[in-house]
Amino acid sequence: MGTTIDITKEITKYLSCELPQFPVMVSESPEDSMALWVQVFCVTSDQEELVEETIFNAQEKFYPTGEIMFLPMVKSLAITKQYYPEHLPTKSVASQIATPIDLLKITSAISAEWSMLNSATQSEAIVTDKDGNFKFAA
Repeated sequence: MGTTIDITKEITKYLSCELPQFPVMVSESPEDSMALWVQVFCVTSDQEELVEETIFNAQEKFYPTGEIMFLPMVKSLAITKQYYPEHLPTKSVASQIATPIDLLKITSAISAEWSMLNSATQSEAIVTDKDGNFKFAA
């Protein structure tokens, strides 16, 4: 399939897409070169089973004959905070999602700038001010 680094990167990418709410790290087991540690951090107790099932499904997808074993290591938020703080998310998922009001503000701002640009004549020059806003040159 590729080098161990390539394999772990590909599996990490896949699991990060399948479990976007959790930090994921895949690495070769130091005890067994035919096993991969699949660590998933900040998992709530009600989602442990889902995470483990997703890991086992990934093993079936990547190694259906079982030549490489995935070893799930599901870490709770408390364990992540105590022993793996580098895997704590820097922002909550909710803070990264645009609300409908945010989208309306963005759409209104784009619409206003577009209207201003469309109303300019060839004799008027459009420039940006120090804040990056468009305006007509005097």
